[in-house]
Amino acid sequence: MSKIVKNGKNRYSGAQSQKGERKVKEILLAAQTVLTEVGYQGFTMRKIAAKAGIAIGNLHYYYKNKDDILHDLLDETIKVYETAFDHILQDENKTDADKFSEVIKHIVLDLGTQKTTRFFPELWALAKHDEYAAEGMAQLYQRARKYMRVLIQNLNPLLTEDQCRLVSLFVSASLEGQTMFVGYGKPWSGVRELLARFAASQLTEMIINLNPDDFEASEFKDRLPLA
Repeated sequence: MSKIVKNGKNRYSGAQSQKGERKVKEILLAAQTVLTEVGYQGFTMRKIAAKAGIAIGNLHYYYKNKDDILHDLLDETIKVYETAFDHILQDENKTDADKFSEVIKHIVLDLGTQKTTRFFPELWALAKHDEYAAEGMAQLYQRARKYMRVLIQNLNPLLTEDQCRLVSLFVSASLEGQTMFVGYGKPWSGVRELLARFAASQLTEMIINLNPDDFEASEFKDRLPLA
């Protein structure tokens, strides 16, 4: 199985020029559109090239295969969230509770975008059939949860590192599950902002009041993945 990495070494050297970088952005946008519009079964090099308006040979100049495209697509996707989370965490005028609340609200409100509602489910569908995609998705969520772990530890210093990891997973899963209800075009989308505020306040209070003794070490010792 190919190893997912964070650099752009999967691209040919020509992609490092200014013109090449612009073309890469166009290719990644085309790949995202293909995955969103036709689903994982239609996620092919030929369809990506057609959507980008370039010949298949030109696409191969920048990317050898769709796994390499997927690598950069996932990396660019999480960078958008990392930039937003970094901005929140670096705000010295906010308390840790405020920062955690802002991160939660950002995630819930982002569910209202067409990209998030349609793009991520297709990524998960692709991950069910493709080991490379599955590993990439796992790393994407690990990178997102690291921000939560830092804030959870700050909100409740009594929690161990493993407990913070477990709580961050619970929070992430709780928020992701709202997509089918309050996502773009979904039946409950009209109350998305209300749920964002509710989730932020209730999850913040829950974490502050968590007792480390609520987690028996024997319950999850040696059961947590490494990342």
